[in-house]
Amino acid sequence: MSLDLLAPQQGAFHFTASNCIGCHSCEAACSEKNGLPSHVSWRKVGYVESGCFPDYERINISMACNHCDDPVCLQGCPTRAYVKYNDTGAVIQDPDVCFGCQYCTWVCPYGAPVFDPEAGTVSKCNFCVDRQAEGQNPACVDACLGHALDFGKRENLLDDHAAVDTSIPGFPSPSITKPNVRFEFKKPYADRYKRPDAMNLAYEKNGGLHTPQVDQTTTAGEPAPVALASLHSSESPLVAFTLMAQGVVGAFVGLMGLTGTGAAPTPGITGTLLVVMAALLGYGLFTSTMHLGRPQYFYRAMNNLRYSWVSREILFLGGFMTLLLGYTTARIGGLLPPWLLSAAGLVTLLFGVVGIYCMVRIYRIPARPYWDHTHTNISFFKSGLLLGPLGLALALTMGALGGSAAPAPAHQLLLGVALLAALTGCWATRTHEKEMLAAGGEAAAALDRLTGQYRLLYGLRKKLGLALVVTLAVAVWIGSPALALLLTVVALALAIAGEFIERSLFYLVVIPTTMPGAMFLNNKGFEQMARQTGLAQDRAVGVLHDIH
Repeated sequence: MSLDLLAPQQGAFHFTASNCIGCHSCEAACSEKNGLPSHVSWRKVGYVESGCFPDYERINISMACNHCDDPVCLQGCPTRAYVKYNDTGAVIQDPDVCFGCQYCTWVCPYGAPVFDPEAGTVSKCNFCVDRQAEGQNPACVDACLGHALDFGKRENLLDDHAAVDTSIPGFPSPSITKPNVRFEFKKPYADRYKRPDAMNLAYEKNGGLHTPQVDQTTTAGEPAPVALASLHSSESPLVAFTLMAQGVVGAFVGLMGLTGTGAAPTPGITGTLLVVMAALLGYGLFTSTMHLGRPQYFYRAMNNLRYSWVSREILFLGGFMTLLLGYTTARIGGLLPPWLLSAAGLVTLLFGVVGIYCMVRIYRIPARPYWDHTHTNISFFKSGLLLGPLGLALALTMGALGGSAAPAPAHQLLLGVALLAALTGCWATRTHEKEMLAAGGEAAAALDRLTGQYRLLYGLRKKLGLALVVTLAVAVWIGSPALALLLTVVALALAIAGEFIERSLFYLVVIPTTMPGAMFLNNKGFEQMARQTGLAQDRAVGVLHDIH
């Protein structure tokens, strides 16, 4: 989805990697000029390395925002905090408009937007437009000791530098956003480069380009966590929100289906189910709102309906919540004639299904190849068609024991839908594994993390899925209400546990297309160690002690 924002006076950076000495003067100048705290860096210097002493080569890479022709940060931001200007080509982000959803940090392939947990907002390189207005270079360019950084109008840079490349080892594919940066390296490239940070990636020459490949030596020997507590991350609120929203939509789809076939539960059970659905969805929306860096500005979420799938998700799931409350009130109170109530239910259902589709599109991000696959579509809808019908089946079975049962075929139909969803999930998981391995790069690296570092929890997830399939298969054929209730409870517990592990791993193992860091700076492994050892308490280290 191109915005057609090509600026007639597009500025660009030129980086001569063979001139960079890794002094970090560009980082320091940028931070000083913009008054950045120690844990926020708009320009970062990382490197890739090849060989070993004495035959050792290192390529330093200085990177900030590339002010792309097709800025995915601008498209994704729900608050419209980003603007691209024609006079300079600068992509400017306004932290005062940002409410800290961090979606731009997901979609940017180069890690340019930086989230500050203390401020609750994202910020990034502003192209030093104030200095440009005075005819000066950006601060990082003037501070570069080795004259590795150059800046100018893109067309002029192409004339001034004869040998320029659109990529360099460690630089993600420029096809995603069309970045305005050019590279030059005055030596022959080695065949393979490794990253010095904790990312399990290396870059190997493939047809003249260096493409990312899995580097298993980075993660070899890592302990595999077993405790469910290890699944906790900063995205845990999104685990709860996505599962609750999908489960509630799935349950409402099931309820409307039963109502349409004349097999709906009694009015008392139906009313209770609708109230529980609304409560679960309301809690899910609350957790997702509190996940924002500045939740008090949640009302800005729909500012970018034209481009942002985040805005569209909030529109449709928020609309689904509102319509669900109205439908619940009308159905319990008998406020509408049957035909109008059915029409209201169908509209509510439509909002819910479209909301889940928008949720899927949020995660189909080229900068996160592990997510950018049809498995995400299947997984999200599968969760709804598994958790929702199982919850309804449990309510029907409990009603049967109380003497107010819906027809037995309705219970079996719901369990059959859940069984089909569980089988589809098992098939999709296996297909996803094969295709991620074949894709290579960050996709295969995420799979390596899943089957390596998180192998025990991933194995538990698979065992829970198999147990769920067997339980559902047996439950479909059970005629005894008491035994059916027991099996439905077991199936629901297995489904909740399995979906929770799967969704948590979904956020934990994904590897974005990021620029390489260094041994200490911009290294997730070092950041984790600094927090565990208390080193992060020293603010000069540049790592926040507590990020959750």
